[in-house]
Amino acid sequence: MEYALSDKSGQLPGKSIVFAITHKHAMRLAETFNEMYPQYDGKLVQVIDSKMERADKLLNKFKKESLPRIAISVDMLDTGVDIPDLVNLAFMKPVNSNIKFWQMIEEETAVTETCKHLTGCPAKRRIDF
Repeated sequence: MEYALSDKSGQLPGKSIVFAITHKHAMRLAETFNEMYPQYDGKLVQVIDSKMERADKLLNKFKKESLPRIAISVDMLDTGVDIPDLVNLAFMKPVNSNIKFWQMIEEETAVTETCKHLTGCPAKRRIDF
């Protein structure tokens, strides 16, 4: 949290994805986060993976709404997903493929000129690797 890029207010982290190993690992990460930061009342973090009911609706909410700010995912958000105001990535799993690692970074951090949801982005742009 202390190293995450924040929203314009500086009070909340910008949109973030945490890459977990398994669903159980993702659930433990979310539980630990909620224990460490009880002031957010469990609203800041959401596990989004194929084991969650309505995973597509959870992903849509993460993309378009202010909360949750942090998605903890197992493979579902690794590549091919466009989240316009994403500014933080946390790798909590090993990525043994150099190609996959760079795909994960490039897919998630590409600059989107037509972004409509920039409220969580510092300087109203995303990081371009």
